[in-house]
Amino acid sequence: MNYREALNIEDLHRIARRRLPRIAYECLADGVLALPRGATA
Repeated sequence: MNYREALNIEDLHRIARRRLPRIAYECLADGVLALPRGATA
């Protein structure tokens, strides 16, 4: 599956988890999930 075939955010998470090194995925996932809606980093 590639990102164009993703049907929802969980599909994108699965793709990222497989393709990125673990530390990179965890940093990105923690940063994205920690931000309130509408906030910018």
